[in-house]
Amino acid sequence: LHYSGKWHVSAVESPADRGWKMGAGNGKAANRSATLGIILSALHGIVLAGICVLFIRPFISMFTDSEEIAAYGLDYFYTVIAFAPVLTLGMAFEKVLQATGKMKTTMFCMAIGAVANIILDPIFISGLGAIPAMGVFGAALATGIGQSLSLISYIAVFLLAKIPVRLRLERRGEEKICRKLYYVGIPASLNLALPSFMITVLNAILAAFAEVYVLILGVYYKLQTFIYFTISGIVQGIR
Repeated sequence: LHYSGKWHVSAVESPADRGWKMGAGNGKAANRSATLGIILSALHGIVLAGICVLFIRPFISMFTDSEEIAAYGLDYFYTVIAFAPVLTLGMAFEKVLQATGKMKTTMFCMAIGAVANIILDPIFISGLGAIPAMGVFGAALATGIGQSLSLISYIAVFLLAKIPVRLRLERRGEEKICRKLYYVGIPASLNLALPSFMITVLNAILAAFAEVYVLILGVYYKLQTFIYFTISGIVQGIR
C-alpha cells in the first residue's frame, strides 16, 4: 500500500513466485498438464484407430456401391489409421511447443513431414527403381512416414533444445488436471470436427445422385483448404 496523490494497492511477488512460470504462473502444473496431454493423446490415437476400424466399412458404403472404389478406400484407411497414435502424439507435441512460443520450431517440424510426404507420394504411388508402384497404399504410406518424421522432429526438439516445459508426472492430483484438460479439449475437438461432419453429410447427400458429384466436392474442398490454411497460418502467427 503506498500513496502518490492517491492510495494504491500493489501485489508483490514472493521469492517463490519469481522466476520462470507459464501462463497462469504455475510452471509445475504446466509441466504436469503437458505430460498428461501427451499421454492422453497417445491413448486417444489408439482408441480412435479401434473405433474407426469397426465403422469404416459401413462408412465407405454410404458413398459408393463400387467394390473397387471401396477396396481403394479400405487400403488407404487401414494404412493411415495405423499411424493414428503418431498423428495424435505429433499434434500434442506441436501444441505444447506452440504454447511456449516456439512457432517457428513447430513450422519447421511440420515442414519436414510435409516435404517428405510430397517427395514420397509420387515414388510410392508410381514406383521408382527398386520401389514398386503401390498406388493408393503408397499414398497412405507416404502420409504416415511424413507424420512419423514430424513426430521424431518434435521429440528431438524436446530432448535437445531448451524448452520451458518438462515432461513429468506426480502420484496425486492427476485426475483433477485430466478433468480440466477434457473441459477445454472436448469443446475444442467438437469445433474442429464440424467441417468434417459437414463434408460427410454433403457427400452422403450427393452420393444419392451420382458419385461424380462426390468427386467434384472433394476436389473443391481440397482447393478450398489452400485458402483456409493460409488464413489459419496467419491466425497462428498472430497468436
